[in-house]
Amino acid sequence: MTAKTQEIDDDNFAVSDATHFRASFQRSFRNLNEKQQSIFSFETFQKHLKEDLMGILDEIEDIQQSYASKGMREWNFTFGLMNSLLIFYIFGAYPGHFWILYLLQSSCWLSFKFISMWRAKPLCEIFYYFDFCWVMNFLMVSFLIVNNLPASRDLFSPELRRELFLTAYGIAVGPVFMACMALPFVAFLFHDVNTMANLTIHLLPSMLMYILKYQPETVKEAYPDLFNLEYVTDSTAIPFFGDNNGGFLHDSSVARNTVFAYLGWFILYTIWMCTIGMRLPSKYKYDTVFHSLWRGFPCEQVGKRVWNRSVETSRQQSDTNQFELRDFLLYMSGHLIACLTIGTLGLAQLCYSGGARAHFGCLLFAILICAKRGAERYTYYTTSMYGRRLRKHIQGIVEAGDNKEMKKKKN
Repeated sequence: MTAKTQEIDDDNFAVSDATHFRASFQRSFRNLNEKQQSIFSFETFQKHLKEDLMGILDEIEDIQQSYASKGMREWNFTFGLMNSLLIFYIFGAYPGHFWILYLLQSSCWLSFKFISMWRAKPLCEIFYYFDFCWVMNFLMVSFLIVNNLPASRDLFSPELRRELFLTAYGIAVGPVFMACMALPFVAFLFHDVNTMANLTIHLLPSMLMYILKYQPETVKEAYPDLFNLEYVTDSTAIPFFGDNNGGFLHDSSVARNTVFAYLGWFILYTIWMCTIGMRLPSKYKYDTVFHSLWRGFPCEQVGKRVWNRSVETSRQQSDTNQFELRDFLLYMSGHLIACLTIGTLGLAQLCYSGGARAHFGCLLFAILICAKRGAERYTYYTTSMYGRRLRKHIQGIVEAGDNKEMKKKKN
């Protein structure tokens, strides 16, 4: 057995497909009648069979190598699965220590994601960190560190720590949590570092805030000298809209702090994209989240339905990464509306007003959605991926044969 054959034999998919195709071709030859078999020899048939089969096996190897390079390995899958089980176990059995797990998870996944984005080809993805959810997770980590510094009681007043908590709570259970449910690339895809990092930054902040708001005594019992959560036990100390005595802009509340935090990011990000970010992919080979999401179908549909732009022009823009500024402004307008209405006034208020049951129910719903996305992807890997790729490859073989026959007839 050659090294190449052994390499294929290590993959169950490849063995199954190779065996299936070889047996299929052999049965096809045996089923020919005597007149058909007399037209060509078995050696000729076997020669063409070998050429076509080796081409199919090469295609299978290309698929294997492509997904292996993306992390589809046994140990990656095992680590992702066991890590997910650990998260849910700590959340249920030791909620007082969950904030430490969140810090560790965020630090590890942010580091892994950084390496992956830095090495990404053909466009470096390091500026994905400027997107809203990534920036908010950096701030969330900073909030936990600041709140737990031994000297925080002297450096930061209780009022300031309370404001930080209101902001962190609103962002975690609002726009970031909404993105967990809405974005298709947030899923339990255990082998994929990028996907698991996306899952961590979107799901864990809401889980952490559930504990800090509804189970603060577990945290205080475990770390009495670190956390200052006296205001959490008093619902009037963390209002969602404020008491309206000073108006929305002046009353400290979850909604106000969330809106201010979002608008702070929104203004800075929009200025950066309009001045620098829009030219990064085409000129400097650095990608942005907007460019990655806008390529292809969104650009074509918005251009056709909103701007009356031809599909050919939109495709050219996607290929060259040179989108119009109005596309970006429309994208950011939708981002703002979704985050402040659905995310803040909708989901965040539901988790706040509905109490622990509503918040926990939303967590279960988000986990179900992410699990379904992962299941759909693994179903595709095991049932559809090879068939589609090989069907396309075989179609190319057939078309190449037809072209040869046509050339012979012309000659």
